[in-house]
Amino acid sequence: MTLTLEIAPDIEAALTEKARRRGVSLAALLLELARREATAPDASEDSFFAELDALAAEFSTTAPPLANDAVARLYAEHGAAQL
Repeated sequence: MTLTLEIAPDIEAALTEKARRRGVSLAALLLELARREATAPDASEDSFFAELDALAAEFSTTAPPLANDAVARLYAEHGAAQL
């Protein structure tokens, strides 16, 4: 199959540079991206949360909670209202 794509110049430049760094042509890079997308499993919200739960289960639940002053500093550093 042959496709013709209209790509914005900045995107074309970025993809061309990425292809150059990999030592492949732009067409080869785009084919690789298309293959990856075609074979990637569809991500659903349920699978996302299942993976997130599995990741969280790997971490210890015995760590002590943050002290109130530590939490307040975190909020203050990011411009949020004080607790």
